[in-house]
Amino acid sequence: MLVEVVHSINEFIGKIDPHQDVHYEIESDIIGPIGDIAYVKLTLYGISRSSSLIKCVLVESAKWNDKDVRKFKTNNAFDDLRLWIQEKQKELEKIARELKATPGKYEVLAWNAGCAV
Repeated sequence: MLVEVVHSINEFIGKIDPHQDVHYEIESDIIGPIGDIAYVKLTLYGISRSSSLIKCVLVESAKWNDKDVRKFKTNNAFDDLRLWIQEKQKELEKIARELKATPGKYEVLAWNAGCAV
């Protein structure tokens, strides 16, 4: 099965079959050598009109000293990053809800000589 990965919500919407379910996953973490970078990743899964899998990956990231992080003013960089993550998760979940997506994903099974591996 062919899996097409796109990085634009508009391209994703243009390629999916509107009669098929859309699923999503959200991942977030604080990373970096000193825990100074946060990211939130939304992955959308849909089925195209030609029955291939379409995957859309949207990622937002920020450093502890970015204006969007410092606005929380907790006087703790990790707490500010956690609040930034919560805010971004809500924004990305809104995108998923607007597409009527449900939590989950489509998985691709590998086939070897006619048997699932």
